[in-house]
Amino acid sequence: NPIDGHASYLTPKYLQTVVKNPDLAEKAAENKEIRARIQKLKLSFYYSILQQARFFGIDDYGIYQVNRRGELKVKKEIISHFKKLMKIATQNGITILSEDGTSLDEYASEWKTVFQKKLPVNKATPAKIEINQPFIPEYPAKGITTLIDGMYGFKDFSYNWLLFENNLSVTLDLHEITNISTINIDFLEDQRHWIFLPQSVDIEISSDGINYEKLTEWASFKTIENSQTSIHTANFILNKKARFIKVKADAIPSLPMWRTHKTKRPIIAVSEIWIK
Repeated sequence: NPIDGHASYLTPKYLQTVVKNPDLAEKAAENKEIRARIQKLKLSFYYSILQQARFFGIDDYGIYQVNRRGELKVKKEIISHFKKLMKIATQNGITILSEDGTSLDEYASEWKTVFQKKLPVNKATPAKIEINQPFIPEYPAKGITTLIDGMYGFKDFSYNWLLFENNLSVTLDLHEITNISTINIDFLEDQRHWIFLPQSVDIEISSDGINYEKLTEWASFKTIENSQTSIHTANFILNKKARFIKVKADAIPSLPMWRTHKTKRPIIAVSEIWIK
């Protein structure tokens, strides 16, 4: 995934510069065949920029920017890059994007959902977050801030998700007592990669960081065989005030019989803790 090189050979600043070079080359092309080859070459640039925009989310080089009304809107250049990618790929008969089998139609559907989806403001984004259980280091995303960066995850677990063995346990400090209507937590289910929904999700809230109240409004996930990758949300309705929030999710105790492995353990994948 081109997101992997965002801090090394594929920095977004570099991509923003070199993406202009194929345009210059196309104008200088001697014939239609060479122009067609250069257009096809552009796909790697557009794809890299679009994928990294998913990772950066509301940050620089991300999908969104704040408009005059203070709302998060998709950047015009992101829509432009997407349209160009779709046009060139279609013209060249390209139907599959990567070795995982993602089709061009599926990719287009994902982006159309992004364009239509209104991104909520997450009250957790400025919070201080402490982790009580380490995440799997091979997939660091943005580190622990991944859980409160204001950006949701897609179906690819290698970015915008933190992966945990055994359980997730974090504490958020909102810095001041805050009105909270809901807390929603996004989890990924990708049984092909041994990522399962947690068997339980618990939330405790506190005003002083000492005395905590446990919430019980949410029903646990059920583990059933599923060959599709999907995103699920644990929803808690509060309508209460709090400053400190503890979030804990326990993995299923062992791999189910339909997905056993000698060395693998059940994994929990979390993308965002949304506080409204």
